[in-house]
Amino acid sequence: MTAVKIPGYTLKKKLGQGGMAAVFLAEQESFQREVALKVMFPQIAKEPGFAERFLQEARTVARLTHPHIIVVHDVGVANGLHYFAMEYHTGGDLTHRIRNGGITAYQALTITSQIADALALAHEHQIIHRDIKPDNILFRAHNDAAILTDFGIAKSLDNNMQLTQLGSAVGTPKYMSPEQARGQKVDGRTDIYSLGVMLFEMLTGRAPFQADEALALGIKHCQDPIPRLPSELSRYQPLIDRMLAKEPKD
Repeated sequence: MTAVKIPGYTLKKKLGQGGMAAVFLAEQESFQREVALKVMFPQIAKEPGFAERFLQEARTVARLTHPHIIVVHDVGVANGLHYFAMEYHTGGDLTHRIRNGGITAYQALTITSQIADALALAHEHQIIHRDIKPDNILFRAHNDAAILTDFGIAKSLDNNMQLTQLGSAVGTPKYMSPEQARGQKVDGRTDIYSLGVMLFEMLTGRAPFQADEALALGIKHCQDPIPRLPSELSRYQPLIDRMLAKEPKD
């Protein structure tokens, strides 16, 4: 994406990008504050109905007020680019914490509880995240609180395979619920399953199901038995079993 210009924002540097958008550290000039500015690639916005859904979902999330949900400051379209501005956090993300090790069981349960509380509010507002994963969990620098971000983005295809399509299912295969992998209609319980995958990974340092290909991974989520935690963590097995139940009704 070249020569990005969004009126009211001074872009400082690119923080990263995926298949759908680039994220910049920017200054919101009206408030003189740093924000994370996510700018969608123009070719993605051309997908039928995408732009309207993106703006509507961003506005909906902006109305959610919760200590563990990212704060969206602004959303709009400028110079043909769809964007939204959100809190800029310097406390890192959960992916790096898992890779670096050292997450205690207490910390894993605390993070899970905080994100579950955030999801409860979202689900009350009929918002299903559909892409719960460590990449989408940030931390506040001053109190280390977990922050859930990237609501609704999983509805659109990601060309870099961060969001992968299995049949008509969209999500990240490593964390995808069986019903999501099958392309079935999902509700808030699909987020609970993904949160359970993330909890297992925080506790053990590895995902409960692993495969080289997205389709094979989806089959494992649908068919393989729920793995057992190490004996020293067995007290948490009932929680894992409930969250990773193959059927939503369970």
